[in-house]
Amino acid sequence: MKYTIILLLLSCALWGQDDTNSPTLIHIKDTVKSYYIGERGHYEAEDYYWYHKGWDAERHDKYKKAIEYYTKAIELNPKYADAYFERGFNKLQLKKYNEAIVDYTKAIELYPNDRFYLSRGCANYELKNMMRQ
Repeated sequence: MKYTIILLLLSCALWGQDDTNSPTLIHIKDTVKSYYIGERGHYEAEDYYWYHKGWDAERHDKYKKAIEYYTKAIELNPKYADAYFERGFNKLQLKKYNEAIVDYTKAIELYPNDRFYLSRGCANYELKNMMRQ
């Protein structure tokens, strides 16, 4: 329950925020000290913060910005499989297929599952199509 409340607060505060130095976001980063526990392990609040910022940017088709945010999450937690996966998705949207494949492969190393394998397969398929043209 505690973690649900933390995530709810993060989501409400991040909604529509583009300025990472806004007083609201600084307050959240400074006050949230517990962990978000996901199915893939423990995530500190700050890496989850950047992951959520990436997701929000992605939702608004700001793929380059999303990649920056996911990279920050990965720098804070190099074992964050979902951040690698989402960064790979955004690279795929920008047609950076080789880079997407690298991210998907890292996500698979950390947490093998069908979704990650399928996405890497899609990136490989797109890369081969591009090379044929």
